[in-house]
Amino acid sequence: MVSVPPGEGEFTSTLENKTPKNVNYQTYYRNELPIAMLPDDYGLILSQINNTYTISINRGKKSAIIILTVKKIDNQTVNHIKYFKNNNLLFTWTDTILKDSDKEFIRRIGKSIIHYKNGELFLYTTVKKTRPIEPKKLPKINQLNNKFITMDLETININNQLIPYLLCWYNGRKTYSYFITKPEEIKDLNFFSSAELDQSISDMVSAAMKDICKKKYKGYRIYLHNFSKFDGYFLLKYLSQLGFCDPIIHKGKIISCKFTLIESGITVNFMDSFLVLTSSLKNLCKSFNIENPKSIFPFHLNNINYSLLRKESCT
Repeated sequence: MVSVPPGEGEFTSTLENKTPKNVNYQTYYRNELPIAMLPDDYGLILSQINNTYTISINRGKKSAIIILTVKKIDNQTVNHIKYFKNNNLLFTWTDTILKDSDKEFIRRIGKSIIHYKNGELFLYTTVKKTRPIEPKKLPKINQLNNKFITMDLETININNQLIPYLLCWYNGRKTYSYFITKPEEIKDLNFFSSAELDQSISDMVSAAMKDICKKKYKGYRIYLHNFSKFDGYFLLKYLSQLGFCDPIIHKGKIISCKFTLIESGITVNFMDSFLVLTSSLKNLCKSFNIENPKSIFPFHLNNINYSLLRKESCT
């Protein structure tokens, strides 16, 4: 080993040093960069002038030269590295030492910030450019969209099970009603078998959808209050037997459902009005001063003659 007296401009040749062992490498654009903290760990030190080292990296047939400058910034050791290959500067980066004991440091190279601990990747982050949020004006809508239908289901309690017995819908001019069977026979639903009830409900929903899925209602929205938690559970079972259903479900709630009737090919969209107007129908009637508001309705209806186990007001 050849050396000169220490002092300013000190130069030491360390060609006797060997390539460090047990050093991991970061692959960066097909180049292997040493994951190191001390100059000796980066590779073979060729020369040193003060705090600047010239280091050779040999990885099989690949070789490179790095110029490493050690600086003290805010009581932290920061290695500034320039990476040369074939006499061309390819990369520059910094390694900021956090803890010598844990061999912990942060590498900043390009848009990447990489946290290493004991020679292993601990955290990887990437800096990305973002555009400022620009305020946008919503287009003015001069016409109200009245292409919607309101719908409701009423249920009856049969053997402690809620069964839809009535489906109604309103197009803004006329109300349409569909019963599970003839109104005078509804009181005898307790004697229907499960198969008979299921078929009767299917026929009721089918009749309603055949009247709705016509050209004049194409693309209409059908609003049911609490569709996402109540009516939707009853309807989807039978709608799926009549056509194609494409529901949007969020956190267990049916937000909407696009339905296409096979027979006519007409598509309508089922929506939940409660997600838009988050109040009971009774309270909404008061808020909008409705002339004929929704009044008391029995929750535990078990026959059409309103013979009840208990009466409660509808919410």
